Amino acid sequence: MFQIVSLILLFFATSSKSFSQNSIDSGQVLTPDNFFDLMLQYHPVAKQADLIPQYAKQQLVVARGSFDPYFFSSLDQKQFNEKEYFLLNESGFKVPTWYGIELKGIYTFNRGINLNPENVMPINGQALAGISVPIAQGLFIDERRAVLKQAKIFSEASVFERITMLNDLLFSGAKQYWEWAFQYNNYLVYQNALIVANERFAGVKQSLQYGDIPAIDTLEAFINLQNLQFNANEALMLYRNATFNLSNFLWYENDVPLEITDNMQPVNLQNIDFQNTPPIDSIDVIINAISINHPEIKSLQLYVKQLDLERRLKLESLKPRVNLNYNVLSANQFAFNTNPEFANLFN
Repeated sequence: MFQIVSLILLFFATSSKSFSQNSIDSGQVLTPDNFFDLMLQYHPVAKQADLIPQYAKQQLVVARGSFDPYFFSSLDQKQFNEKEYFLLNESGFKVPTWYGIELKGIYTFNRGINLNPENVMPINGQALAGISVPIAQGLFIDERRAVLKQAKIFSEASVFERITMLNDLLFSGAKQYWEWAFQYNNYLVYQNALIVANERFAGVKQSLQYGDIPAIDTLEAFINLQNLQFNANEALMLYRNATFNLSNFLWYENDVPLEITDNMQPVNLQNIDFQNTPPIDSIDVIINAISINHPEIKSLQLYVKQLDLERRLKLESLKPRVNLNYNVLSANQFAFNTNPEFANLFN
């Protein structure tokens, strides 16, 4: 499925490429391979498509960061008339897990002459280890897990989105390239026809001088020559317009646009061996391959998964929020006063 981008390149012949800073003017043939190489490397849309997976990767890193442990600390203190009314300090960490369970460890140290009874604790503080388990809302899915799953889906979908953008660019470029090649070869046909018409007109005039044909035949040959000259001029105009349109697809480093000059030519259609092209599968095989591997279908399938995650999250929010918390408090003999060095820090 990742080879869809390269399907257009199967029928192209190879040739050398040469270009200057702002023009393609080497007197050589611009083959489809060279054209697509330039377009895929330097076209702004191709660069934008390459940024999509990188952006999705960064979004995934951000979503995974919500499961990183985080530390916190708070300090609330009041002093007046050289008296310490209270000092409340709480520091700790919390560790969220994938299953919605949150682990925590907290150390609290309070002191002062006007402490609230609920804040009174051993002189050296008190440590706490706890666990929080959701038993209703958030048991099967929560916003943190939903965001991470959506980021993973977006990361997978970004690959198909990139392929879709490149396919659209390649299709537009291929269509314009072969339009350019067709107009060029059409112009060559008229140029060759003009050569033949000029030779015929010269022959008709010579035959008139010898008396072999009537004068009316020279008028017919001259009108035919003028018609071919008009058609050749029109073909040249269409060829120049196609060249200008094709130049819109060609860029170089630092977003410098390239211009195709008259010395650069497309491939000659007469030199392409269409008999050696790969056989085309049946329409049923093509439709089956599209239904399985087409990047837009893959993207839509992943989008359905994202919508299903949003549906599950909204249904989960209808449940009551009930968390089961279990905390273990350290007794006085397990506090820091077991170590005299630590005990002196709080005296």
